[in-house]
Amino acid sequence: TKLILLDSLLQETTMQDDLLGRFRQDGFLAPIQFLSPEETIFYKDKYREYEKKYGSGGNDKRIRGNRLFRIHMVAKWAADLVRHPKLISTIQEVLGSPDILIWSSDLAIKPANSTQCFDWHQDEAYAQLGPADKLLTAWIALTDSTIENGCVKFMRGSHGLGKLPHESRQRTATQNLVLGQVVGDEELIKTMESNIVHCELKAGEASLHSWRTIHASQPNRSDKL
Repeated sequence: TKLILLDSLLQETTMQDDLLGRFRQDGFLAPIQFLSPEETIFYKDKYREYEKKYGSGGNDKRIRGNRLFRIHMVAKWAADLVRHPKLISTIQEVLGSPDILIWSSDLAIKPANSTQCFDWHQDEAYAQLGPADKLLTAWIALTDSTIENGCVKFMRGSHGLGKLPHESRQRTATQNLVLGQVVGDEELIKTMESNIVHCELKAGEASLHSWRTIHASQPNRSDKL
């Protein structure tokens, strides 16, 4: 029994070291098996209820405006989701701290055959928080996220470039970032193109990325949400 326990501890330590190593090297971690199939269905249904109650737009009914942000402050299902023990424990391991503060919770919704996309940016540009190595964003997929429907894409290792200057550009139908802030150095983006990794997730999976990891996403060109 003692040998089995020791072996289990060694496997757990190796897994934790692997998680930390991958996150520190790449600036992101994905995919992470997060929700069970039953939990995925439950939270997807709760989102649908939220959409039905607060969505607007007639036939194109969806969540818009301020109801996309900090929803864990107003919806219990969202509060439970962002405080899920498995998510919190993984973040604690990656950040190396038992103390976790949930600063915000946002919905990233791309209807079928829509034009919404987000240009290259760092999350750090949108909040004056620090230190940078203790900040990350967790993405939780409630539906499959694929290249075809506009999954997020990361620039591997870009978190090591530090805090980059961003510039504000006008928000358009195809560029929907709040404040329109994107990395201003287009030549830098071109030199990093070989480091692009598409983060495809199955429903119930999650990803973590550093606030300094450059990331973006394309429009949803598929027939699915």
